[in-house]
Amino acid sequence: MFLTTVCTGLILVLTPDKSVYLGIDNKGWYYVFYVVSTIAVRLFAGKLSDKIGRRQALILGIVFLIIAMLMTGNAKTEFWYTAASFIFGIATGISSPTLFAWMADLSPAHRRGVGSGTLFIALELGILFGAASTLSIYNNTPESLNYAFTFGAIVAGLALVYVILHLLFSKTNVNYKK
Repeated sequence: MFLTTVCTGLILVLTPDKSVYLGIDNKGWYYVFYVVSTIAVRLFAGKLSDKIGRRQALILGIVFLIIAMLMTGNAKTEFWYTAASFIFGIATGISSPTLFAWMADLSPAHRRGVGSGTLFIALELGILFGAASTLSIYNNTPESLNYAFTFGAIVAGLALVYVILHLLFSKTNVNYKK
């Protein structure tokens, strides 16, 4: 959760400036399309991780996240910027519910509240770290803005490596695929 929500922190801080660089007057442009696609994905793909497995769904969500970070940073037109926001919404719409379901799978029934609380702390710390990292990466230039989104893609790449390694080498007996 921490590694994936770093990207959300970057999005919350940087997309208003990216909108300005692209000549989009509405600084909330990215958010509208991101939220719409997140809700749509959650409505229509809510049982994805039940069907294909938690880690497999998470891998898919993280791949979309990496693509969204790179597209957002490199977007030169309103169309590509909007497409990136849709892809970011797809990523969060897949990843977030999958992480909560995985947490429920791994937590003993009497400790799910603690598991959920811990996951929320990771979410908040990830957003904080992503937002705070802009202080050292972003220098109010389009080039440094791209570096910040590249940093987000790298952090998401670390999440991808972790989940793939977990899939390959974990010895847990929980059956994530129903």
